[in-house]
Amino acid sequence: MIRAVAIVLLAATAAAAQAPADFKVYDKPGDAGGAIIAEWKGLPDEGKPMAEGGVEYVVSVGLSKDGPWTELERFPGTLHRKNEAPDLFGFSKSNDAEHFIELEGLLPPPGGPWLGTGKSLPTWVKLEVKSPAGVATVGPLMAEAAPDWWSWNKSNVLLFILFFGGATFWLISKARRDPNIFVRRIPGLDAMEEAIGRATEMGRPILYLNGLNGMDSISTIASVSILGQVSKRVASYDSQIMVPCYDAVVLSVCQEVMREGYTAAGRPDKYREQDAWFITQEQFS
Repeated sequence: MIRAVAIVLLAATAAAAQAPADFKVYDKPGDAGGAIIAEWKGLPDEGKPMAEGGVEYVVSVGLSKDGPWTELERFPGTLHRKNEAPDLFGFSKSNDAEHFIELEGLLPPPGGPWLGTGKSLPTWVKLEVKSPAGVATVGPLMAEAAPDWWSWNKSNVLLFILFFGGATFWLISKARRDPNIFVRRIPGLDAMEEAIGRATEMGRPILYLNGLNGMDSISTIASVSILGQVSKRVASYDSQIMVPCYDAVVLSVCQEVMREGYTAAGRPDKYREQDAWFITQEQFS
């Protein structure tokens, strides 16, 4: 009689241990073949503490259907929800009630730790659900990581490249058909030409500054490029330009750019190397 009651109690406990539905294991899409994903639907009371009827999930992996098994991760029912990875599962409302776990790397010989080996191996995954009612096991299911030719998560990059590339080629072809295409003038360049003309009329030299950065700075490179056009305009107006330089390398580059500007204007004889000079970087040197 006692044995019969014990059997009935065990059967009732096993029946009360609920297993999750739709347990799936598959290769992670859009990667280089280094991970697989396991997912399943959550249980009704999984958010409660274990003492109040909550659950705990245990994910184990192995190289064969019969084991041996290596426990990969153990977590409560409030963690590893699909809404934590919108790049994989989107923004569906059902993701709040579904779980997933990403298995990166591959198993070494049975019984060893979960480490990346750089090789693709068929991997068996099983899920255990532990609750006060007992333990329910789902699986094992097998999946193998494989590299994909295309990552759908980066499709927007391709669309941007196609759009901007197409717009660029269309504008180039349009400019070739109509050379009189309108190009908006930059007000700063117009103001610079006016300043050079005004300095020439007043008989005063032009002071040009490149800043305090070296030639590895983008702003300095842009400034030196503008200096070439300014030098050309100064030479054509038969005016004078002064370029103090904070860096020795910038000084050498500026002298060469100024020489080219004077030569392009047809006035190489007006170029003076001393118009660009070095200013020390130390106050008390």
